[in-house]
Amino acid sequence: MITELTGLAKEAHQINRNNGFWDEVPPLKQCIALAIGELFEALEADRVGKTMAKINSSEERRMLMNDLNAHFDPMFFKIAVKDTVEDELADVVIRCMDTLVGHQIESEDITAIHAPTEFENISEFIMSTISIIMWQYNKNNISECLQSLISCCYSYASSKGMHLDWHIRMKMAYNATRERKHGKAY
Repeated sequence: MITELTGLAKEAHQINRNNGFWDEVPPLKQCIALAIGELFEALEADRVGKTMAKINSSEERRMLMNDLNAHFDPMFFKIAVKDTVEDELADVVIRCMDTLVGHQIESEDITAIHAPTEFENISEFIMSTISIIMWQYNKNNISECLQSLISCCYSYASSKGMHLDWHIRMKMAYNATRERKHGKAY
């Protein structure tokens, strides 16, 4: 399965521009490092058991998702969704999309390829993903590096029954309500 993300990527970039992240063009290596850093935030969320699957039953998850779709409430999002594994994977994808658009990296379309994968655990997913993207980065293939990072997140999320598209849309809605640079230096 392939998910087309070009329009969503432009929207994510505009939100980040509005939040001041592109007042000065950030260094490309910084953008990639921050995206990789989000993988480790997902690992930390997993370590403390903060996943949508663990904190809510499937019926509660469905109700939560419907409620946030009908009326986005940043405080409700912050309490129920923020900092979960799914939320951190959404951050990875948002950072990659933002970087592809903001740095105008050659890419006709931004897509996620959902490859069937089975990872023993999130650590195995992260180490495999880093291996793939660093190989591409070292070949100076930045577009493939970022697109692979997006695809790896989608593949992992899909294998775990996570609704990554929904989490990306909700995180973007939340980010649109946040303070300049989310209160950080960059």
